[in-house]
Amino acid sequence: MPRDGKSSKGSELDKKIKVQQEYFKCPSWVGSPKKGVRLEVRKGNEVKDPFKLDKFPYYLIGRHEFLCDFFVQHKTLSRVHCAIVHHRSGSTFIIDLGSAFGTMVNGKKLAEYKPTKLAVGDEIRLGQSTRKYILKE
Repeated sequence: MPRDGKSSKGSELDKKIKVQQEYFKCPSWVGSPKKGVRLEVRKGNEVKDPFKLDKFPYYLIGRHEFLCDFFVQHKTLSRVHCAIVHHRSGSTFIIDLGSAFGTMVNGKKLAEYKPTKLAVGDEIRLGQSTRKYILKE
């Protein structure tokens, strides 16, 4: 989003933040996403529709159909499981939001509420779901 705040996304972003603020406080270091950044979604050998991450500074993923930007129906995901957050430097981070079954990046379980920097090609697993989410640009 341009720094002048006159983007058409501005009011949409304000609404998003207002609805989600009880579950996630947007960090002060957020920035605009790179164009084309996305999570490729794989279940086994099947590639599903990607999660496009290039519109807002952050996205919530979880089982809460109306609160999360990306709804994932799996019994081991929390209602609001994790956040994908874009840093003003251009980097992308993931934050586990205290999920019961955890979030893993490249096989390592993340600490709760600690931003973890992602690299293109990193593989994310949520809870005990077999789906894989791979960061792409």
